[in-house]
Amino acid sequence: MNEESRLYPAEHSQRKLKSAKAKRIATCGEDLAAEFLQARAYRILLRNYRAGRSGEIDIIAMDPEQVLCFIEVKTRTVELPIYGIPEVGFEAVGYTKQRKILEVSRLFLLEAEGLHQRSWRYDVMVIAIPRTGKSQPQITHVRDAFN
Repeated sequence: MNEESRLYPAEHSQRKLKSAKAKRIATCGEDLAAEFLQARAYRILLRNYRAGRSGEIDIIAMDPEQVLCFIEVKTRTVELPIYGIPEVGFEAVGYTKQRKILEVSRLFLLEAEGLHQRSWRYDVMVIAIPRTGKSQPQITHVRDAFN
């Protein structure tokens, strides 16, 4: 066994650990986003809506004005202090990601009973979780972020 093949399993398990940690952080962020929205009278209709291989929408909700919201949540761990709107996270919702969200939302509207006639919009939420754990997460909700 050469040295390279001995190192591969350790590298592979490190990638798995990082992936599992990232998944936990993302789920935590989505939970915080859902709580934030519910506290502001949004009604969560679905979470992690998947349309085949087209992609996924993190949260589909109805806002207080009865507008259907397709919400992409990006969660990041950050160093403190955070001033203003954190730019970290928004860069991950570029053109390609927006097109996927648009495609999945169209598929949702095709199969949703009675919702296709409502107004809808696309929101982005960034959850900035401090690495130290001593401060509260910062939540930034951008309504009508793209179309």
